[in-house]
Parts: sequence; structure tokens; C-alpha cells
Amino acid sequence: IASEPSVAWLRAEPQFSIDNNNARTHMKITGSYGIRSYFTTDLDGSGQIVAVADSGLDEDHGDFGTRVVGNVDVIGDGSSADLHSGHGTHVACTVLGDGTRGSYGGIAPEAELYLQAMENDNTGNFQSPSFNNLVNTAYNAGARIHTNSWGSKDASQQGKYTSESEDVDDRANYYDRYYNGVEGFTILFAAGNDGPNTGTVNSPGTAKNSITVGMHQSR
Repeated sequence: IASEPSVAWLRAEPQFSIDNNNARTHMKITGSYGIRSYFTTDLDGSGQIVAVADSGLDEDHGDFGTRVVGNVDVIGDGSSADLHSGHGTHVACTVLGDGTRGSYGGIAPEAELYLQAMENDNTGNFQSPSFNNLVNTAYNAGARIHTNSWGSKDASQQGKYTSESEDVDDRANYYDRYYNGVEGFTILFAAGNDGPNTGTVNSPGTAKNSITVGMHQSR
């Protein structure tokens, strides 16, 4: 088969596993030294709105209850549904799902969700408005945390400080300036899926004023 000119390559069928059940343990959310109960106040997300910019949201998922304060189409395709990938629903559940539809709750199950849908339902492709628009509208909706599990797929830009990284720094810097009379705003980005080697963080995860989140996995 490998010698057949029409065959490009062969590989063993990948064996997928679900590892979200490990997230809370890895982040030390619970347990004797868990951050959930480390301080006087239980850190479960109560009183916070978290903005998630991603593909969309499966509104009947159940893990969000009545805590969805916004599910906004930010690219103008007329829909905020999570029609193709399910990625936005997955990320939102990891952040603040309460485990109603399964055995595993998210990190902040009492927080409220402001979802910004960036997946074009007609094509399945991600589209992004300006980062300035994403952040400002989320902030005006009451969010003080903005999390983004997306970034550039251009391997030549990995580890580099790009114009997109600069945009993130500009917005983070604006909301961190106390004399602007506004509360702070925490911006998070995913490091990407190409680690763990040096120089594999995707833009705009290379921004300096945001928190870039990744996890080393043993091989």
C-alpha cells in the first residue's frame, strides 16, 4: 500500500482519551492545599463574569444553568451556536461548568459566562474581530477576566512577538493603568498545541501583559 503513488502516508489510528477530569487536580483546585479553600473566601467564581472568546456555545449543554449572561455573535454570521467543532462549549465548561451533565466540574463553577462566538457557521472557520472590540465589549458587559484558547497556526511565527501580541499588550496595559479610573482586566491566552519545546508558543500567547496558559505533558 505504501508504494501506491496515490497514498501520501500511513499511520496507526490514534487512540483518543478524555483528560478533562485531570484539570482540577493539575491546577490544585481542591485538596488540603487547594486554592479553592486556601483563602478565607471560597474561590469558586462567585460574583465574577468570565468572557470566553471561542467558536460558540451549545446552549442546551446544561452545565451553565442560568449563568450565561451573554452569548454574542461577534463576526456577524447571525449565529452564536457551536455548530462545528464544539470547542467553545468545551472551553467554557473547563472554565465554569458545574458538572451537571457529567462527573467533572470546571474551575470556577459559580462564575457567570459571557461568550463571544467567533466560528462562522457556514464554513466552520474561525474569524476574529479586532481584539480591541473583543476586550472592550466584554469589559463593558461586566467581565474582568477574558480567556482565549485560540491563536495563530503559522509555525513560522511561533515564539515571536507579533502585531497580534502587541494588540493584546496594548489592551492589557490600558486596563492596568490605575489613573484611567477603571478596574483591572486579566487576559489569558493558550500557549498552543505544539509544545513543550522552546519557541513553540503561538501568537498572541507571546504577549507580555497577558497570562499564557499551557501544560507540559510527559511523552
